[in-house]
Amino acid sequence: MNLKDIGKNLRIHKSSNIKCKILKTGNNVVIEKGVKLTGEKITIEDNVVIKSHTHITSNIIKIGKDTIIGNDSKINVLENFIIGSRSDLCYCNIKARNIKIGDDFFSSVPPQQILHIGGGNSQNPKSNLIIGDRCVIHDVMINVAMPVTIGDDVGISHGTQFYTHYFWNSIFEGYSRKFAGIEIGDGCIIGAESFFLPGVKIGKNSSVGARSVVSKSFPSSCIIAQNPAKIIKKNVKNKILKKEKLQLIKQTLKEYSEILQNKGIHMNKINSTGLEYNIKNKDFEYKICYEEINKKSKEKKIVLTFNNLKNDSRSTILNLSKRTLDGKEDEITDDLRDFLRKSGVRIFTKRRFRSIKPI
Repeated sequence: MNLKDIGKNLRIHKSSNIKCKILKTGNNVVIEKGVKLTGEKITIEDNVVIKSHTHITSNIIKIGKDTIIGNDSKINVLENFIIGSRSDLCYCNIKARNIKIGDDFFSSVPPQQILHIGGGNSQNPKSNLIIGDRCVIHDVMINVAMPVTIGDDVGISHGTQFYTHYFWNSIFEGYSRKFAGIEIGDGCIIGAESFFLPGVKIGKNSSVGARSVVSKSFPSSCIIAQNPAKIIKKNVKNKILKKEKLQLIKQTLKEYSEILQNKGIHMNKINSTGLEYNIKNKDFEYKICYEEINKKSKEKKIVLTFNNLKNDSRSTILNLSKRTLDGKEDEITDDLRDFLRKSGVRIFTKRRFRSIKPI
């Protein structure tokens, strides 16, 4: 083992065990008690936490920065297990040939539940799962006898099941058999306890209602529901008028002021427009506003916009159209991003979402 490839402040519990030919770690990596990592090449980037009694076996293991893998997880992957940065992988049981999960992944499960990936033929040559960036997946069962591809910005609710094969009685006696992959397009939301059959493809930005049984493919931008699933509505994305956006901004700032009040931070309206507020506590003072950059002003500002505003050294600009942040980040911008996330405006940066705790 080349100690030059080991970062600073690596903490490995004495009961844990790492077996590999090549180990590379970043700084501040924590491996808790009872962890077992087995592979040819293992790469663990900065600030990763692998919680107690988790076992990971794969030829290649790569875990991105600021990622947490939950207690008691069992991950058995033949070739490549890769998970991106700033991700939370909950209590899981994973068995496949290849797993690739993007950045900013989040999963959680209720007590006694599990994220289960595997099932019959879960390590055959096509047993691959790809999950894009910024996805949320809860206690879900994904059978990977055939490939499953999940795009970027996908949400999959509790109890959903994906099946990539079915068979039982002999095909030589006229019975059916099917092995086929499943594809979920970017920006889809899957309702709780939905059920997907082999060969299904769902287009981008579609919604699947809770407890739907999806046995065929559907296009982009539609609402799908029922058993068997059918299209309830097409072209669900509506254009929002400028005056409607303005009202939504006012409502958003008002709601956020109420949220911050519960956290012991004062956010007070500056004028009757409802588009400018002051945020203040003992440690900082901000102005939060819509569409205003006054270069002569020396105050710190958080600016919400739908346009390309040029920044100054004191402002943090949140572009709600492009979903980007330009400027300095701190606990308030983290908290605001977490609040906006609950309205479907997910602005991801190199920092995690961190909500300030109520008092």
